[in-house]
Amino acid sequence: MSAILGDKPEDVRDRILLVPGNHDVNLRISAADLVDFDFNKQSNNIPFKETNTVRSDHVVLGLEPFRHFSQELTGDRFWRDSSTLSRVSNRFLHLGIQVLLLNSASLIDAKNPKRAGTSKEELDYITEMLHKIEYVDKPFRMLISHHGPQEVAHEVWSNQDWQRLNAWLGVNKADLYLFGHGHGYGERVLGKPSGRPGLPCVMAPTPHLGGKVRHEGDKRGFVIIELRRKDRRVQSTQAFHYEVEPGKAVLANKSDVWRRLSDD
Repeated sequence: MSAILGDKPEDVRDRILLVPGNHDVNLRISAADLVDFDFNKQSNNIPFKETNTVRSDHVVLGLEPFRHFSQELTGDRFWRDSSTLSRVSNRFLHLGIQVLLLNSASLIDAKNPKRAGTSKEELDYITEMLHKIEYVDKPFRMLISHHGPQEVAHEVWSNQDWQRLNAWLGVNKADLYLFGHGHGYGERVLGKPSGRPGLPCVMAPTPHLGGKVRHEGDKRGFVIIELRRKDRRVQSTQAFHYEVEPGKAVLANKSDVWRRLSDD
């Protein structure tokens, strides 16, 4: 991280925005709940039985490593002290930009290691924080989570978990939804419910560095989202997808994603 933060990391640490993903969850804690000693069995080995249950407090403990890393990286004690890992960032509100950081890994445990979802408690916390702010102007609001919407990552969302988030989005309007989890660049519009424009969505991950998940021919890379402002208001958004080749980064895709997708 020192190569990214530069010579004076203290000057930029508070500009780093983080969300946990499925690979940030330590499943060993909840996995231990799935078995218990069974002293009614006579065996030369340690007798155990399957319980098929996971304690809710152990699910929360699964993200302790992420909390520690985030606090050390950013210096923000929120990551250690808060009961939730979803939050509202007003770091750039003076620029007309507000960021909602959504913990889509809050429901993952050893029984459901691929589950995407945000608990009602986490969504209620964000709603409470939004209502505490007095807005001079309507900010451009970005929603950032590891997992994308159900129609993109359908295999990891249950209908109940997605309906909870989708209903929340219907009340708490966002202008752009950024997510990763997949291993390629992508754009789409999330629905157009009655009377509301669609929500532009951008899958902007760092492509997988190796292994079976990465398709043959895929390259490492990164995505830059550029917000173009005028008079403290975001007027348009461009996305630049770069692929890394030996000794250089090559622009693979450019899109006026917010203006174009909003009007689709």
